[in-house]
Amino acid sequence: DDFYEKCNRSMVEIKKMTSLPVNRDISEEDIENDLLNYDEARLKKILQKHIKYSNSVKAKMIIDNWEKMLPKFVKITPIEYRKALENKDIIKLKEKIKVAGE
Repeated sequence: DDFYEKCNRSMVEIKKMTSLPVNRDISEEDIENDLLNYDEARLKKILQKHIKYSNSVKAKMIIDNWEKMLPKFVKITPIEYRKALENKDIIKLKEKIKVAGE
């Protein structure tokens, strides 16, 4: 865990990747546009594209052993970036509320 010692954790958040409920419907648009959520689905999609274009044996092994491999991944997010994304989501929500109230 040398990475954790060297990482400036005052500037980034480190979270373990977690599985989504199996029966959850997620649109491609949600996966691509909601950068605070759907990390597992986004990661899997990236790996599948990588396999398609490169025939990566390692990526295929990860996909084939997904449940075992997923806990080995972490999501690293700069704190200020997360705040900016959250602020963007709040602004979009306020716009929807405003439109609905007109």
